[in-house]
Amino acid sequence: MLAIAQDEPELREPVSTDGRTILAQIAYAVRHEMAMTLADVLFHRTGLGFRGYPGEACLQLCAEQMARELGWDAGRITSEVEAVRKTYQRRGLLLSQNTQTP
Repeated sequence: MLAIAQDEPELREPVSTDGRTILAQIAYAVRHEMAMTLADVLFHRTGLGFRGYPGEACLQLCAEQMARELGWDAGRITSEVEAVRKTYQRRGLLLSQNTQTP
């Protein structure tokens, strides 16, 4: 992951306001751990999914990075973000789709 961040400085960007996860971690999960869904990255490959609802901006940023890695189109990005939102809703961590924080 550090090599990715070194070789691709644009992937050093934090994906959430806490700054603990960067885009390089998303790229690493796809390239080296075979992550294929946004939910997999959030709940299994990074700690993002377990620190509460990360917010719409974080979900979008992660999905867009995955799209660059996996060739997703806009429809796939939307469906991946929606699937993660629904997971948070089922867990009682997101009350409405307009909520930005838990």
